[in-house]
Order: sequence, then C-alpha cells, then structure tokens
Amino acid sequence: MAEEHAGAWLSVAALAVLFTIAGFLWHDLPAQARPGRACPPGDWDRALAEASAAAVRGEPTLALRCAYRAYIEAEAAGAGAALVQVGDFLHSLGRQRYLKISVRSAYLRAAEHARQKREWPVMAAVATRLLALGDLEEAGALLAELCSQMASGAPGVPCDPIRLTAVPTLSGEE
Repeated sequence: MAEEHAGAWLSVAALAVLFTIAGFLWHDLPAQARPGRACPPGDWDRALAEASAAAVRGEPTLALRCAYRAYIEAEAAGAGAALVQVGDFLHSLGRQRYLKISVRSAYLRAAEHARQKREWPVMAAVATRLLALGDLEEAGALLAELCSQMASGAPGVPCDPIRLTAVPTLSGEE
C-alpha cells in the first residue's frame, strides 16, 4: 500500500515537472509559432494573411497550418472565391505532391461552391487555374458547364471557352 501511494506521488510529481517545462517552453515561443494564436478559427481572411506572413518570414510549417485553417474556414463559409485564393497560396508554396493535391482540392471545392451559388466568374477562375495545373479534363468539364449555363441565360450567344478564361474573373484579375 505504501509503495502504491509513493508511486502515485511520483507520477504526480513527474506530471508537475512536465507541465512546468511545457509552460516555460510555451512562454519562450514567439506568438507566431504558437498553434492557434497566429491563425485563430473563424476568420479565413486573417488565417490566409497570417499564412502569407509566415511564408515571408521563412516559417513554412506555420504557413501551411494557417493556409489549411483558411481552407477549413472558407469551406465552412461556402466561400468559393476564398477557396480559390487559398488554392493560389498553396500553389505558391511549392510543387510537393501533397501540396498539389491540396491545391486541386481547394479549386474543386471552390468550383462546387460557385456552382451552387451560380458565381460564374469564380468557376471561370477555377477553370483557368486547373488548366494551368494541367488538369485538362476537369478544366474542360468546368468550361463546358460554364458555357452551358451562360448560353441558357442568353440563347443564341456563342460560348468560346478560350475567351471565357481570358475575361476578368476574381477582383478584376485576368
């Protein structure tokens, strides 16, 4: 019984030491390196700005963490244009396979949200970016759908997918 009691106290003491060390380490971390502080939930725009700032500072792990936070928040908000921006940011970070998959995923989710909200400029922006990634099949399908939707609004108007990708899309960009 005494041995069990002593063992319990040793466990409590060891946990106290670990928590003290963790507290000191946490206190010494800069605010940008603390998880959750730099890119708090609920604000995809701020999370994306923090991701960009972290990338400039040379903190790729924090940049990715904040970019994925922005992805989750934009997805939850159903913001197709925001997902395009997140995809653009992830694309700018590198060519690793997992990043390419994330970029494509962000663009496809953006297209889905744009389709639901009938945001044709966002769909055109996604198609353009998918073309740049070399995803010709998905980009072609998006452009065909976009042409179909635009033609249904104005019968008899020819739809040129190439011209469609050259028109201003998000925030006046080409």
